Amino acid sequence: MSAIVVESLDEMRKFEPVSDAVVLGAIDRAECHTRGRGEGVRMSTLAEHLGFVHGAWTARGLRPQLDALIDAGALERVKRQGIVRWVLTVKGRRRAVRARGTVVLPESPQHRTWRQTRKKAVEQIDGLREDAHRAVQGAGRLLERGEADSEALFLLAVGLKDALQYLGSATYCAREWAEPDDARADKDDDPLWYGPSRRSTWGWGHSTGPGSATEGGA
Repeated sequence: MSAIVVESLDEMRKFEPVSDAVVLGAIDRAECHTRGRGEGVRMSTLAEHLGFVHGAWTARGLRPQLDALIDAGALERVKRQGIVRWVLTVKGRRRAVRARGTVVLPESPQHRTWRQTRKKAVEQIDGLREDAHRAVQGAGRLLERGEADSEALFLLAVGLKDALQYLGSATYCAREWAEPDDARADKDDDPLWYGPSRRSTWGWGHSTGPGSATEGGA
């Protein structure tokens, strides 16, 4: 399960003119963070790295500048698997590298995801801990009675798994997920083989009801 966080639209800006150096730097960074350098980026990805809301207005604003950079030999426009991408040429990459020390890019999508997810985890971790505590207590009460049928035990397993998994992911996102370095793609290099990504926020605050499930044998 992917760790996709819906970006707050109020954090993204409407299109406004930016320098060629910023555009080339954003493409260079976007390639590094997505498919790899030399693979090119979509218009939507470029818009995210420039901090713009993606849409027709942004595309219309950027396209003349991208065309001019193609004419200048800094970019190539390619179509791969039916999708248009913009790729830095050798000349364009040299320009992007030269500008790294002087051009300040907007916050990258991967850093924005880290920041927003961490904030959400800090805000919700106490409630998720309470959910997990209730689930464990309910499980104990059910097992102490010793009369649970198979359906109640399977529901118990689901409730406990969900509650502890949500708390585990919130704990990782709030305390253990290191701030991304934009020099490289931020990937979870130690994913848990038995569950979804540690960075997934799916289900936080939407418990399947472990407390009620564990009472199923009453």
